[in-house]
Amino acid sequence: MLEVKHTAGGASPVEMVTIPPMPRRIALLAAFVLAVAAAPSELAEEAPGYHYSTDWTSPNTDAWSRYLGPLAGRADARGLEIGCFEGRSTLWFLEHVLTHPDARMACIDVFTKEIEESFDHNVAVSGQANRVIKYKGYSQDVLRGLPYDSFDFVYIDGCHLASCALSDAILSWDLLRAGGFLIFDDYMFKIDQPPSQRPKLAIDAFLEAFIDQIIVREVGFQVIVEKKSERSAKDLVGKPLVHDPKWLKRLHRLSEQNRRREQRKRAAEGAE
Repeated sequence: MLEVKHTAGGASPVEMVTIPPMPRRIALLAAFVLAVAAAPSELAEEAPGYHYSTDWTSPNTDAWSRYLGPLAGRADARGLEIGCFEGRSTLWFLEHVLTHPDARMACIDVFTKEIEESFDHNVAVSGQANRVIKYKGYSQDVLRGLPYDSFDFVYIDGCHLASCALSDAILSWDLLRAGGFLIFDDYMFKIDQPPSQRPKLAIDAFLEAFIDQIIVREVGFQVIVEKKSERSAKDLVGKPLVHDPKWLKRLHRLSEQNRRREQRKRAAEGAE
């Protein structure tokens, strides 16, 4: 497993959708909780050596298989998980989606000591450590250093504040390949709490802002969207303005005009 710890000095390697009405949303939440309690784990504790305290993975695997299944067997397949906890979902992706020996799974988490020990242990027991790239740090820092168009799916399950979830989604978008999937966990999380304290507000904002660039595949306790197309140099769909040469040229011209304007203004003030 390659671990990358992020510090102030940078990275250092160490080895229009329809939203269900409130009664429907409460029903979805209740169904999800019951499913967690009832579903048999696909990485169950009977598998020797794993250390798991919860199973929030099994209730989601049908949807994951439906959309991510075609990645199985692909050598160039890449996944990214923001918030990997004890590694249960990480290992599910490796065993069911990123199945080729050359496929890789990148994981970002701040990790407490105990959780990191469990994650490292489970990855080691799985025999998949050589296919896991672990980034220890805040997602808002780590994501800025990852290459564009490098992942086939991004699973967002980190900090659940709306501000964090929105930041993770925006920063992940350019890392996602065309046709890739963005998976948001916990859309129905803490529905009785203020909007800023849960992911739903961020997910709704992302869906509205990117509606022309995505296909909404699932809306439930999780939200799954597909990225429709490559960045377009013609209409800038999905392409940041800072990557467009014409826009940069115009920006430089405006900056030069402003600089000369300020010089004339100072000269006029000095003449007085």
